[in-house]
Formats: sequence, structure tokens, C-alpha cells
Amino acid sequence: MPWLKLLPCRDKAGIASLLYRHSIYKGYYHSQKLKLTSSQSFGIILDQTLTVVLQPDSVMGKQLHSTDGQLQPSWSMKDLFNRNLLGKCFVSKSSRVFFEIEKDIFDKVDRSGNEASWANELFVLSPAPDRVLKEINNMNGQSSSLYEYDVSNYEDAHLDVGVTWKLPLIWSCTPAPYHANRFLMGSGNERGSISLSFISTNMHKQLFDNSNDCSIKAVVFQVVPCMQSATLSLDFDKGFLHIDEYPPDANQGFDIPSALVTFPEFNSSRNYLETDSLFLSPLLQTFKEDGVVKSYTEVLLVPLTTPDFSMPYSVITFTCTVLALYFGSLLNALRRRTGEEERELKKAAAKPGLIPLLIGKLRGQKVEPPPPGSSIDSQAKGAEG
Repeated sequence: MPWLKLLPCRDKAGIASLLYRHSIYKGYYHSQKLKLTSSQSFGIILDQTLTVVLQPDSVMGKQLHSTDGQLQPSWSMKDLFNRNLLGKCFVSKSSRVFFEIEKDIFDKVDRSGNEASWANELFVLSPAPDRVLKEINNMNGQSSSLYEYDVSNYEDAHLDVGVTWKLPLIWSCTPAPYHANRFLMGSGNERGSISLSFISTNMHKQLFDNSNDCSIKAVVFQVVPCMQSATLSLDFDKGFLHIDEYPPDANQGFDIPSALVTFPEFNSSRNYLETDSLFLSPLLQTFKEDGVVKSYTEVLLVPLTTPDFSMPYSVITFTCTVLALYFGSLLNALRRRTGEEERELKKAAAKPGLIPLLIGKLRGQKVEPPPPGSSIDSQAKGAEG
């Protein structure tokens, strides 16, 4: 991908070595971001960000079951990306991997009383992290935990961070204010529509709450207060494109990226306590900033009307065949001399008569002479003379 060409080591070393194309493109979501900032002291700074949403393979990983159904599988970075982490890039100052435990899980781990939070009665995180950072100044009262791995400490062996679950655990991350879902409607090759539905994630809370705080500001469209769901539909007409605008596999369809839903009035920030100033991470400094809550939808595969791409090949083949037959017959007629065809026919008719005469003379059999005036008689007289 062109995004990798901007990295100094591309995908040969560092964290970028995990970016296996098949694993990235089969995920639920991936986004590439480039940000250029100008500074008087550092000049132009290029910031590259890659966001990937993957799901552990439930077939390869060890699956946990309970009476409620299928639960989370164990996973590792190698299982997710199908690649090993090949050390850090030789021009990078630092290369680190952060693993975050959600607030709900960390609360259950904290209540279990284990000293090592990465190895408890619920799960085991391997290998052991180099540092453990806890979130501070959380308004909700709950805090998450962040485990840090320095890639430079794993030059001899590949770093493969993984989680092995011991007990079934039901948990959920903090949801967005609305759940966005996008789907395709319509059939045929003429018209279609793309629908984007919004469902409130606080529906059950608002039903039993008597407060009037049930409105949200919508930039795209206005809805009445206390509306639990809304659907935005976009109709389109299917038409033929220019031949250069079709993808390589046009019959499969057109991939439409995920829709991005932004909630300007909801901010998300995390502040982790860093005691050592020598190990300050730019990524953790970014977490401290107030970020806007964003929600992503599924990708769509939209089938459009496609022409018969085999028609030019068929026309070219048919035209070349007709031209070859025409020029072949014309060239054969031009190369022949006048009267040559008649002489060849006479020779072909005379040869079958001479052969029986020669065979009869060799065997001593009586052969009837050819009728006078024939070509064979004239040839025989010419031979005797």
C-alpha cells in the first residue's frame, strides 16, 4: 500500500511488519491517516496513523463456553495479523506496544485482589509487560489499565502479546451515544439506495428516567426530542461509467468505505500517570487531549451495471479472422500464373494412367493400349521417340 512507502523501514521492521495485507483487508474496518504540521523548531512533521478493527479467529483460538452461549476466544498478535513482530526499525528512537484493559474488566480484576493484574484468575497476559500505567482523574470513578512493551527488548525473540482466558467473562466497552448501522436497499440494475440508521444506546435508560434530557443536536437533520431511532436514506440511479473508471473486478461490485459519525458534544480523553520522564510516549500525550467521539459503520459492496467486457475481445478476434481469410485467399490468387491450374490438372489426370502401364510391364501382364489421341498415348510415343 502507498501508505507504507512513507515509512523509513516500510513493512520490513518495526510495528509495520505486522501489516499483512490479507489480515488487514479482511477486518471489519481499517483507516489510513496522514497529518502534516508545521513547526518553527522542528519544521514539517508527518504523523501517520493506521486504525484497524479485527476479530480473533474463534476456530484457531481456544474458545470458552458457558451456559449463556459462546464467549471470547484467546488470541495473540500473530494470530490476528499472521505475522511476527520483527524488532524495531533501525532509525526509530523508540518502538512500543500498548495493551489496554477496559474499565469494566479492570474493575473485576481489581476486586479479585491479585497483585499482578496481567496474571489473575480471569486471564493471563503473556509475556509480562515492561510497565503498567493506570488511568487517573477519571470522572466516572472507574479507571483502565495500560500495559507497555518495549520492542527493543525483544530483538532476539519475536514479541507476541497474547491473552489467554481462564474463566468466561461478559463485558462491554463504553458505547457511543447512538449505534449506527448502514445497509443497502433495492434490487435490479436501475435504482438503489443506501440507508443509515441510528439507534439510541440509552434507550432502556431513557424509558425509566423521568428527566427531560433526551435530546441531541443533529447537524445533518433535525429530529424531534426523545426519538429513539432515525434512518437516513440516499437514493441513487445505477448507470454505466467510463471504461477507465471501473475497478479490476467490476462484476464483484464497488466497495464503499465505512461511514463516519461524529458526536461533537461528546469528548473522550485518557490521562495515564507516567512517573519516569525519560519514557514519555507521544501517543499517551495524544490520549490526554479531548478527542471527539466517533462511530464507524460497516463497509458496503454495491453492485452496479457493468458492460460486457468480453465484447471487444470477441470483435477483435472475429475481425482478425475475417481479415486473415481475405488476405490469404487474395495473396494465393495473385501468386498463381495464367494457365498453371490447367497444366496441373492435366498432370494429375495423366499420372494415374501411366502407373498401371508400368506395373503391368514389370509383371509381364498384358495391358490394353490406351485409346488413340489420349494424353497417355502421346506421352508414350514421345518417350519412344
